[in-house]
Amino acid sequence: MGVDRDAVIIDVSTNDHGIEITSGDEDSRDNSIRNLTIKTTNGDGIKITEGTGENDEIPKNIVIENVTISASGSNAVGINGPDSDTVQVTNCSMTTGNGVGIFVDENWSIRDTTVNAVGSGKEGVGGTSGGDAARLTNCNIASAGGDGIKPSGNEWTIEATQVEAPGSGGAGINFIGRNDVQIIDCESMGYSAALSVDDSDRLQARGCKFRGGDNAVSVTGDSQDVLVQDSFIFGDWSIHQPTSRITGVLTADSTNLTAVFQGCKIQAIGSPDEVLGVFLDGGTLVVTTFITSPTVYRAHIDNPDVYRVLSTTSNGSDLPQAVHVVGANWAGDQITDSIPLQNHATRRGEKAFKTVTKIIVPPGTGAISIGTTNELGLYYPIPDPGDVLQQGRKSSRATSYTLEGIFMVHTRRATVEVETINAGDSFEWNYLATK
Repeated sequence: MGVDRDAVIIDVSTNDHGIEITSGDEDSRDNSIRNLTIKTTNGDGIKITEGTGENDEIPKNIVIENVTISASGSNAVGINGPDSDTVQVTNCSMTTGNGVGIFVDENWSIRDTTVNAVGSGKEGVGGTSGGDAARLTNCNIASAGGDGIKPSGNEWTIEATQVEAPGSGGAGINFIGRNDVQIIDCESMGYSAALSVDDSDRLQARGCKFRGGDNAVSVTGDSQDVLVQDSFIFGDWSIHQPTSRITGVLTADSTNLTAVFQGCKIQAIGSPDEVLGVFLDGGTLVVTTFITSPTVYRAHIDNPDVYRVLSTTSNGSDLPQAVHVVGANWAGDQITDSIPLQNHATRRGEKAFKTVTKIIVPPGTGAISIGTTNELGLYYPIPDPGDVLQQGRKSSRATSYTLEGIFMVHTRRATVEVETINAGDSFEWNYLATK
């Protein structure tokens, strides 16, 4: 223990660690390291590890306070606790040249601390798998070449903390297979994502600002019960200028995924091929929030039951915009239909769809549903309404078609509108077509 971190300096030029804490058979180690500076060339700043004796316990109850650490060696960690329990890190500052900033285990508390991890692929704060119940409060965590924070266990809490991960592929906060996590009043920026949640359940974030270079928030795998509240979610193209897509919120990879975004502002800006507020490509996503960029749905889209024209129904006060439906016609050619929105009304599209692959909803709209119409598509174009010669209908229990009158033919989009359609009805036409 020193009296002043600027006056008491441990400078290790060999391969050794600055300070190493091991254990014996005691239940509690009760070490305190305070008020000093540690510099290492090839070792960890502080290493905490279980002793080698048969009955040695994991080191427990350790306090590290008001300490500055510089660990410049390859894979050297600022504070390295692969086998430890109940460690408190307070008012510390550390820089690593090519290693993780802080490597935690169970029941760590990190408060008022600055971490700068410079090495490629090295997170600012990471840890041993199973390192549960860590808490970070009022910290500044940065990783130049890896994830800012990569939790190693369940039941983590991150609050009032700023995180930056601008290096290629880095995520600000990256949860993989971790459950029961809380993120409160934090700001996170990441090259790929500000917040990445993969195969993780019951994550809750509130009062946060997430700014990501590909996606601000990414929820993937079988993640369930993800809740983000009262947060600003910003896909920022300027972070690394992706060429294909920039997204505020991305969900993908699994139909089991469930996530709710409530009271948030979701936005994306930039100039790639797609600038999207929300990109739903898997799972179930509920958004009760304000979205200032278009939303794209690729999951939970049912193809039309038959080759037919689609419609939009608006249940709110929408701006004079359109929903863009992307899919294929009968020949398999990709088509796009822009269907206008009208307040509290149903509007008909212009094209018949065999399949639908994507639905793009404009920003700032109310509740919208996509439905089908009684306008059925013909397989080939027709030049004149009189070219549709006959229409036959077979009801659900009939064994043959019965001829009936033709209600309306739309030559420009090669469709026939049927006045009424009952469940189970089938139709056939005789017509003169142009192949």
